[in-house]
Amino acid sequence: MTSLSEIRKMLAESSAEDWNRIPGWGIGGAPVGPAFVNVEVTGDQGQVESWYARNFTDLLVFCPDVDLTVAYGLPAYYEDFERSRFDWAERHGWVVTTKFADVRWRGQVVDRVAMWATWKDVQVPVGEVESVEGSDVRFVERWQYAISAAVARWHGTESLLDTVLRGTEQQLRP
Repeated sequence: MTSLSEIRKMLAESSAEDWNRIPGWGIGGAPVGPAFVNVEVTGDQGQVESWYARNFTDLLVFCPDVDLTVAYGLPAYYEDFERSRFDWAERHGWVVTTKFADVRWRGQVVDRVAMWATWKDVQVPVGEVESVEGSDVRFVERWQYAISAAVARWHGTESLLDTVLRGTEQQLRP
């Protein structure tokens, strides 16, 4: 049986070249089914007035072990992440959107990473804030960064990844 820590270790030790991308082609044609379907119901009979689906855009498959996949590009809306304006983004003139990447083992979601999509749609993980010597520091884990590196490779933004990570005022955990 494979543990979550073993999966995270596989991610952390992977290189961007270890991943194969299966691109999506629209809301109904993504490589993984709808992640969220929102339905608005009105009327005495509970009639469905409208609905919309949010979906992942692409799927990454880990070539050394195809049991490990990452679905990414799922847009998060205000109910998921209320804050979309940041001082660091305004300093750079970046518009920030939040997206999710789901880590899957044998098709089952085992972990989720929130990603900030910024300049040129470079996606970096949203790290955890910790107090270090009296200052707040936001750290990104290596396994999370590996997901960003694989996404960046397939979207031609690898050379921008470290610049954007620094621009979001985050650090890769040593």
